[in-house]
Amino acid sequence: MGSSKSLVLGIVSTLPPKTLMNVVFNALSNLEFQWKVLGPYQLRVLCNNYKKHVKMGIQVFKVKEGEYLLDFKKLDGEVFPAFDACCQFICEFKKLAAQQQQTS
Repeated sequence: MGSSKSLVLGIVSTLPPKTLMNVVFNALSNLEFQWKVLGPYQLRVLCNNYKKHVKMGIQVFKVKEGEYLLDFKKLDGEVFPAFDACCQFICEFKKLAAQQQQTS
């Protein structure tokens, strides 16, 4: 039972925070999601998915030196459309983050 693993809900990234947020904005834009900036590393996102709206929060947390957690939270809407919106975002984010790391 002495496992050092912990549960992580979100995406762990080694991109610097400002670069990470640029990738987030590009992914949201590519998916045509709407967002509102609440702070430097905190957003509210609106996704109209299959004629059902989903509101979610996205926030960046520092996990340890050089490692950041991109956390998701469903704020409003049904569960399955929210999962779908998160899945779409994660796929787009990972594609763009991989491209960013190749150019760095």
